[in-house]
Amino acid sequence: MKLFLEFLEPFDRIASQLEYQFSGSTLGELIRSVFAEALDLQGLLIDNQQVRDRFFVLVNGLRVDDLGEELKDGDEVVFSRTISGG
Repeated sequence: MKLFLEFLEPFDRIASQLEYQFSGSTLGELIRSVFAEALDLQGLLIDNQQVRDRFFVLVNGLRVDDLGEELKDGDEVVFSRTISGG
């Protein structure tokens, strides 16, 4: 699985791009695994089994909000902050 953390300043203690192996099968399990050593960051990203509004997650280019979303080997997962401007 390829994992990207884009525009996530508080998350810069974790590599911004990495190949990642984990033993789970869902998006929620991936988030808990990636942020296991940084629970404060995990709380910034998710709330009540959903991705918080100010962030988004793409799995293979499609937005996913449900932490129960099944992942498979080779998926590309992007965590990013919602960006707007005018």
